[in-house]
Amino acid sequence: MRISNGRYLVDGLEKIVHLSDMNKQTYKKRFKGKLYCPTEGCPALLSYSGGKKAHFKTWRLRHHSTDCMYNVNRNMLELGAALAEDATITISRNRRQNALRDAAKMFEETVEEHKAIKEARLSRKGSNQPAKQARKKYRQMTLYDGDLLEDDSYVKGKAIRKRFVNELTFKDVGQVRLVLGYVRSIVLVGSVADVMIQYNEQLLKVTYPEAFVKERLNSSYLNKFSAIDQALESGQTLTFIGIGDIGLDKEQEMELVIYSGADFKINQMDLSLFAKQYID
Repeated sequence: MRISNGRYLVDGLEKIVHLSDMNKQTYKKRFKGKLYCPTEGCPALLSYSGGKKAHFKTWRLRHHSTDCMYNVNRNMLELGAALAEDATITISRNRRQNALRDAAKMFEETVEEHKAIKEARLSRKGSNQPAKQARKKYRQMTLYDGDLLEDDSYVKGKAIRKRFVNELTFKDVGQVRLVLGYVRSIVLVGSVADVMIQYNEQLLKVTYPEAFVKERLNSSYLNKFSAIDQALESGQTLTFIGIGDIGLDKEQEMELVIYSGADFKINQMDLSLFAKQYID
C-alpha cells in the first residue's frame, strides 16, 4: 500500500516528511533507516521508492501496529513461502485496469470452454510444447510488475493470477489475486459492505477494510454498495471481478480484501457508475 509521507525520527525529535522533500540521494544520505509510518505510535519502518510514481512503502519484513490504517496483515497467515517474501506489491493503475478489462472476457466463455482452457494449461506443464503455440490454446492468466528494493536492486514483481472463486486454494492465501465470480448476497457494513460471491457452488466473502474507508481516493465509492443490494432484489445477475489480498477471516475461511475502489467491477462497471442506476 503506497504511503505519501513519513515520520522522521532522530535524537528524540519527530518531523513529518513529504514526498516533495525526498529524492534517492536525500533518502540514502539522511533518511534511510530513520523514516517511520505516519500513523502516530506505529513502529513500521519505511523505505523510499523513486521514479515517476515515487512513494514510501513499508520496509521489508516490518509490520504496522494493529490499529494502523496501513496494516494489511503482511504476514497474517505465516504460510510457507509467504513468510520469506515481502507482501507489499506496487502495481500501476494501468496494469490493474488492463487486467480487470481482460478478465471480463472470461465471463463470456461457457463452462465447457473454461474447463478446456484449464485442461490445456495443465497439459502444457507436462509437455515440451513451444510457448508460442501453447498461447493460442488458452488465455494468459498472469500479470507481472517490477519493484525496487531498499538496496535499489530490481526484482521481477510477483504474478497477479486470475482465479474463479472455485479455483482458489489455501496456497493463494497471503497472495494478491484477481478473483471472478457472481454476486450472491451483500451485507451493508457502515459505508461499505461484505459481498458474497460465488462460482460453481463455491462461495467467497469480499471485504473492504478500514483502510479502504479512510483512503481519500475511495470517497466516491462509500455509501454506494446499497446499489448492489437493490440490483439483487430486482433479480439482476451481477458479475464481480476484483483485485485484492487473499486472507483468512476469524473462522479461518478464505476472503478477498480490497483496498481500492478502482480495483473491482460490478457487471464490468465501476461501482460509482453502476450505482447511478439505483441511487439518486
